[in-house]
Amino acid sequence: WWDFFSFAAVECAKRGMGIGLSGYTLDWPGNDNLYRRLGITADELRGRVLVPVKDASAPYGIRVEPRVKDRTLDPLNPESARRVIERFFEPFLARVPKEAHKALNYFFQDELRLAGDRYVWRDDFPDEFMRRKGYDVRPCLVALFTDVGADTERIRLDYNDVMVQLESERYFRPIFDWHASRGMIWACD
Repeated sequence: WWDFFSFAAVECAKRGMGIGLSGYTLDWPGNDNLYRRLGITADELRGRVLVPVKDASAPYGIRVEPRVKDRTLDPLNPESARRVIERFFEPFLARVPKEAHKALNYFFQDELRLAGDRYVWRDDFPDEFMRRKGYDVRPCLVALFTDVGADTERIRLDYNDVMVQLESERYFRPIFDWHASRGMIWACD
């Protein structure tokens, strides 16, 4: 596969054409997750998500706790982007001949699973939330799963705002910057 891809990249470079790759090329649905096969979703980089647990003694009868989501990547972990770059993107530059680097101009990742669910969690999330929103999110997490009254929408919007900011800063921006610094396009769904 690498030989074929390298040959195609060299031929594209000779003709002033670009060549790129979609994540589906290597991670077609039904196969084992590509990031897992590359060791990207191992150990501390596995995503965690918040889940509701019935608990009669908790407010609204729900306790919220983080759980590891297998076969997913934690987009809030600052090491996730580095590992994806190191194990997914950089091998293309290493395996494609130098004369073809100018042709290798984009990567597209479709349907990223990352943590796999809506409510991604990391232990430093409460501190980041407090810094950005000015209140403790921990006692408010139940609002992600049930109506707690007038503050429900604000809590959900604030949670999602902080989550997206952190994903952008820690995952999407470093990967975008890696591509941009090499004159490459990175796109994702």
